[in-house]
Amino acid sequence: MAYRRRRQGRDDNPVFDFVAGLLGLYIFGMLGLYYTNKAVFWEWIGWSCLIAIIVGVAAGYFVRFLSKVKQEKLDSIINDLKRHSLEADVASFIDSFGLQKKSIQSWKYDRYSFSWEQMERFRKILNEKGMRLSTEKWDDFSFVLKYYIDAKEDRFMRDSVSMAPRRFADLSGSAFEDLLVSLYGAMGYSVQKTGKTGDAGCDLVVNMDNERWVVQAKRYTGSVGIAAVQEANTAKALYNCGRAMVVTTSSFTKEAYEAARANNVKLIEGDELEASLSKYLKQNWK
Repeated sequence: MAYRRRRQGRDDNPVFDFVAGLLGLYIFGMLGLYYTNKAVFWEWIGWSCLIAIIVGVAAGYFVRFLSKVKQEKLDSIINDLKRHSLEADVASFIDSFGLQKKSIQSWKYDRYSFSWEQMERFRKILNEKGMRLSTEKWDDFSFVLKYYIDAKEDRFMRDSVSMAPRRFADLSGSAFEDLLVSLYGAMGYSVQKTGKTGDAGCDLVVNMDNERWVVQAKRYTGSVGIAAVQEANTAKALYNCGRAMVVTTSSFTKEAYEAARANNVKLIEGDELEASLSKYLKQNWK
């Protein structure tokens, strides 16, 4: 299915052309009056200013009215999402598909990008779960994505401005996975969080350098052992991936390194992770 987006501009705007034509006629007529009858010209100037003030005030009220109606509609959409408990679904959609590499055939906002096929499928899922998003236009659905992306980026910014190092120990396992999603997205990779209990050794699937990687995330204070390497290696077949990686906030045991070499599993220790977070997310973690 192909999705075409029309560029909006003055070329396809008959209202703009009509107003521009009227303004041109007005200016031409006023120039004629100025050179033929200055008294009538200044009288017209006075009336024009009065009319402009009245039209400006009326337009201001009308714009505020339209803004209020639009805001009420948008508030209703967000309330519907909350009422149907779909906020987590939207957040998961943004985390899983939003940080892929941008292309011409995609919807883009901030540093996020979604293919139109993904947009169409997820909008259908939301409507099946009780939403009433328009299937003719993208305005409603685009607002939903922008609203939650802005909320996520606001949290991201507030968390990032602190100069003091942030502590891995303060993160839950799920929050650590979210941090890795942001990191790999900032590195330009497409990331999908599995979001499952009992994920069989796979917390994230990362499309990296034309390969699909299983990523096992370990927020540990002690050393990570051989079991994590074995789980990640086994998860490759379950998640249709060719490579496996284990990322930890601490270090790995000697046995874990031996198993990683034998099974071609990549290991990322805390020091390397901290350097990547500083480089790509400008965050200081310890």
